[in-house]
Amino acid sequence: MSLPFGAQAAHYQAFKGMVFQPGCADNLEALIQVLEQGGQYPELLAEARALRDEPERLEYDFNRMCIGPYRLTVPPYESVYRSGKSVLNSHHTVNVHAYYQQLGLTIEPRFNEPADYIGNELEFLFCASALAFEHREAGNPDVALELDQLAGQFLEAHLGTWCGEFSDKMMANAREPFWRHYGAALNHYVQSQMTH
Repeated sequence: MSLPFGAQAAHYQAFKGMVFQPGCADNLEALIQVLEQGGQYPELLAEARALRDEPERLEYDFNRMCIGPYRLTVPPYESVYRSGKSVLNSHHTVNVHAYYQQLGLTIEPRFNEPADYIGNELEFLFCASALAFEHREAGNPDVALELDQLAGQFLEAHLGTWCGEFSDKMMANAREPFWRHYGAALNHYVQSQMTH
């Protein structure tokens, strides 16, 4: 598998796919391919390979933790972690949306998730990384740098502030070992991108 927008964008896209459609075999396969090429996170890779024939198990566990219908043990929303009161759609959500608008992105209404849903935040980072890669390839290093800086600011102001707590909750509440390794890998990857 080639990585048409580079390794950084591929990682964000693969992590995002697992929280938008956790039971989708294609998303699991995309994650496997990115992990194989990256050589990182061998525990997550082993669990992903083991579930190739049963990806629906991932959806059941993810939904139990992050979607409901009962109390969410791992809320996937920035505003819940940052407000301190388990509030959805706070000013943090509005601030996240403002970043999206800088790239001309909108939230797809059919997903019925606020701007600060972890999948949306990963999608923004994928888009910024992919655009930066394209501009670098096209000989526009100044535009690429601006996009890299925008992504860095977003990580510092948003996803990087709460991803650790989200990941800790996922590792503590997951029944499927895959999600424990996913949480650890996601947090490690996000933190590593903040130090670039």
